[in-house]
Amino acid sequence: MIKYQTIKTKLKEGIECGRYPQRGRLPAERDLAVMFGVSSVTARRAVTELVEEGLVERRPGSGAYIRANASSQSIKRITLIMSTARETQYGREILRILQENAEQLNWRVDFMYLSPGHEQTACRVIHSGTPALVFVDEFYLKGDLGEALKSAKGSAVVIGNRMDHFGVPSVMADDMTAIRMAIDHLKSAGHREIGLVTGLEDTYVSRTQIASWRSCFSGESPQTLDRRLIGIAEKHAECSIGRTYEVLRAYFQSHKADRPTALLCLTNEFAQGTLAACNAEGLRIPRDLSLVCSGDYPQMKFAQPPVTVVQLDIDLHVTYALELLSASAKGSNSSSDLLRIVQPFLIERQSVAAPASGPAALTKDGAVPL
Repeated sequence: MIKYQTIKTKLKEGIECGRYPQRGRLPAERDLAVMFGVSSVTARRAVTELVEEGLVERRPGSGAYIRANASSQSIKRITLIMSTARETQYGREILRILQENAEQLNWRVDFMYLSPGHEQTACRVIHSGTPALVFVDEFYLKGDLGEALKSAKGSAVVIGNRMDHFGVPSVMADDMTAIRMAIDHLKSAGHREIGLVTGLEDTYVSRTQIASWRSCFSGESPQTLDRRLIGIAEKHAECSIGRTYEVLRAYFQSHKADRPTALLCLTNEFAQGTLAACNAEGLRIPRDLSLVCSGDYPQMKFAQPPVTVVQLDIDLHVTYALELLSASAKGSNSSSDLLRIVQPFLIERQSVAAPASGPAALTKDGAVPL
């Protein structure tokens, strides 16, 4: 453990056991430096992190003082670390549900955006032992943040990815079951040419989703499936809808003769962009194209027509994560309970119907004749 982290841990232990009483003054930073055999800069950093965690306050000209209720505050606070690319409807729902649960538990929720090159702040939160939920892109887990999580001893839980093989509690949806459930539903309506709208990032989750989709069509050639795989290069969540709209319009225009009769969209944003592209191209859902989305959000429920979804149960994601954090805090966590899988379920609405005999005949301007 880094020296300043050792000092901070010792000070927190002193606050918890009452050695440093509430509203009492911490030893001066120069005294801490002597006590722990470190520089005053190192001692100051340890105190600064306690200030940032809300346990201590600095009073100019007087020193650092323990806040009232600090002894209980350190176990009633949780941080959600989310990468900027994860600020999707899914990510916003995680934050909303976490805040609702935390309010019932009388926990304080801190929120931290993570962007490339700024991982150290998140690493400091993990090293501090503050309970944290981590919802970030996979590449962060392969760097400094991943190393910090490996040493967190259960005080942080990863959502939407897996690090259980490194001893990090993890919660994720059963993507394989979700995709097969959606494809089976479309097949039961008579569809055989079913496309997938997905991101292009090379991650474990993305590879698993695409492989699961391909496995539903074992009799099809790889080349045929490639034509039905519609990849969206999404740099930022807020651009996903517009980018999907552009890609799908171009796809529909270039595949008039071999367009899939149904699409599975893996995010809410992909589904919104697809709906807009269908409207622009004169494709009527579900008469000309059936549509299923992974994840249920208001935009799907109130779309025209309402969209059939495979629900990933975000509430259960958060519930499982908080259970894992609580077990760790109590010292009752088990090495056989490091991975929680959330099972999906289907919500049928009005966006799926039997396919037409073939792709809709388009007029010269791209519209479907009535």
